[in-house]
Amino acid sequence: MQTLFDNAERELYELNDAQKQAIEAGRKDIEKGNYKYHEQAMEEMEIWLKRQ
Repeated sequence: MQTLFDNAERELYELNDAQKQAIEAGRKDIEKGNYKYHEQAMEEMEIWLKRQ
């Protein structure tokens, strides 16, 4: 059983350079405070949908 857990901790996906860059850009955005909480995004989406 331990072998299953050991294998589960290994990397599951091989990321290409573009994916790695996108992840890094997202992390930098978070560090800079460029993000929204779920509730905030849902409120904005609801307002947008009402305009359509």
